[in-house]
Amino acid sequence: MKKVLHAYLKLMDWLDTLVKWVSSPLCAAIVVVITIQVFSRFISFVKSPAWTEELARYLMIAMAFLAASNGIKNWNNISVDFITKKFSPKAQKIIDVSIQVTVFALLVFTAYICWKTFGKVGFRQKSSTLQIQMIIPQSTLIIGSIVMSLQLVGVIIRQFMKGDGDGA
Repeated sequence: MKKVLHAYLKLMDWLDTLVKWVSSPLCAAIVVVITIQVFSRFISFVKSPAWTEELARYLMIAMAFLAASNGIKNWNNISVDFITKKFSPKAQKIIDVSIQVTVFALLVFTAYICWKTFGKVGFRQKSSTLQIQMIIPQSTLIIGSIVMSLQLVGVIIRQFMKGDGDGA
């Protein structure tokens, strides 16, 4: 069983690396698009492109949902340390696992609702200025929620393996 858990954790490390490789170009694209938008406002003879705001928004959402999985993997983006530090180590672990399970349930619920809703309208609806099917930007919410959920399972596994004395 430990081999399977270690294999899962290795897969999550690989997925984290992939997310970092995808997030970096997304961040660069956001910088380029916003730079185009800002400079076109200051140059009077160049008309500001209408698509820049919409593209920047979709890129930001995609990057946020994907990159948040890195914070989940390191478990450093959701924390209530100032409260849990007042409890015993055993109570702290119970509280942490409770929070993790709750966050996992919310992420799975988010992915489910997005899948159910976006599947109905995303293929029929187009974005206003880019004229792409809305399922493309909407799918980043589904993918991001799934990746965060997978990483959170890894966090929970690491926490229980740490309790065994193994550490991971």
